[in-house]
Amino acid sequence: MLGPRGVVLMLCVLLTGVSLVHAEPFTLEEIYQCVQDNEQLFLNFDCAYEERISRPLAEKDKRKDSAAVHVIDEEWLRAHFVCQNGLVYFKETKEGKTKKGPYNNTIILGYDGTLIKAIHYRNVKSGKEGYCSRISNELPEVPQALRPNLIGMRITGVSFAGYLQKHMKDDDPEWVLSVRLIGEQQYQGMPCVKLEFKSQMRNAPRGQDGASTNEVLLATARHFLPVKNTVIHGKLAPQPRSVHETFDWREIESGIFVPFKAVRTSYVRDSDGVIVADQKIDTEIMDISLHPKHTVSFFQDVPCEKGFVVYESNGKGVVKDYVFGNEGTAKLFKLFMRVRLLILIAASVLCLVGAFIYYRWAKRRRLNARL
Repeated sequence: MLGPRGVVLMLCVLLTGVSLVHAEPFTLEEIYQCVQDNEQLFLNFDCAYEERISRPLAEKDKRKDSAAVHVIDEEWLRAHFVCQNGLVYFKETKEGKTKKGPYNNTIILGYDGTLIKAIHYRNVKSGKEGYCSRISNELPEVPQALRPNLIGMRITGVSFAGYLQKHMKDDDPEWVLSVRLIGEQQYQGMPCVKLEFKSQMRNAPRGQDGASTNEVLLATARHFLPVKNTVIHGKLAPQPRSVHETFDWREIESGIFVPFKAVRTSYVRDSDGVIVADQKIDTEIMDISLHPKHTVSFFQDVPCEKGFVVYESNGKGVVKDYVFGNEGTAKLFKLFMRVRLLILIAASVLCLVGAFIYYRWAKRRRLNARL
């Protein structure tokens, strides 16, 4: 728990966005408490943001150790993410270019407190393909969505307080986790604390243990939000694998600040052994409010078109699937498939019986011929 100094510091940060000048250094426990308390400011939000992914910054013929799973020459993303008293809406549209040509992709997800509805459009240009899934009584995770207070860390699916606590406890059965406070420093004129996160797989051979280090700067005058994250991982260590930086900090409400721009640059080693920039992700918040006032119908507006395959799940697995708009046809088709299967089984049995009868008849005929 925070002492008197920590309580006063927290009130100052929450109300004015400015940290007190303190003689004593922060402790890791104080930082965790500040992070956890300040995240309450961003529980509800309505945020629209855009991203542009470009690669390579290095020459194409010098790619060697790319971190990208798919070779994306350029990609544009527009997203709308809303969290309102436990209700969730997320829409993301991507357009891009690869060696195989252009593509686009849209994901829409809504959670009205009872039912999740999600739909995924793939390659709309070549034909509307996709699926819709419904999951009851389970709050969704939106792994690809960026919360406005975490664009400098690009953490998805978990809060930064949760990420910090997990490394402080180190009770993961598969990973050895640790975090330490390195000290305090300035970043873009803002006072910051620097944390070093380490992770490594347990009981794994050296070189295959996925060992990585994250060096994170938290701005004490900006609600302890991540402002810079340096990732050291893999063959490039001790050089950075990627660097995340934030810019254009704005006061969106009295005493509440967020970065409106962030840049992530990834690096690789080229064929000459030189470390070069390989991929750049530019993120920009276009609009944000911390007081969304949508009706429940907004979170239910996830349109599913006729012909899409629907998967209904109870959170543990798919319990029902059908073609949207053709439920009756789907039932008849399933009945037909079952009848056809029974017919095939019956035909197979008849063939076996007939073959057996023919074998016995032919054997008896041969015996009679010898007599």
